Amino acid sequence: PKPPAPPKPPAPPKPPAPSKVPVSIGPGAKGETVKLLQRGLYALNPAGKLAATGVMDTATVRAVADFQRFFKIPGESGGKVGPKTWHFLNFLYATKTGKKLF
Repeated sequence: PKPPAPPKPPAPPKPPAPSKVPVSIGPGAKGETVKLLQRGLYALNPAGKLAATGVMDTATVRAVADFQRFFKIPGESGGKVGPKTWHFLNFLYATKTGKKLF
């Protein structure tokens, strides 16, 4: 008789579903997406005292530009928040808090 076939290795785990990236925003934007951004930035730098006002004001634009410059986020600068900035912010937020921002 033939020896039994070796067991099949388990299937590799499925990658996590990509998180839904909020829309790109910039100076003057308003609403819940801006509040989400402000909460994320505040969690990473409470000393920055950024309030979640929902308005992409001068303080928020400066905080975003500083974040982008500090982490050398390619292709996004000047306080405009696109997919790369969102992903980086979400990653750092999750690393610090144990949960995703979005």
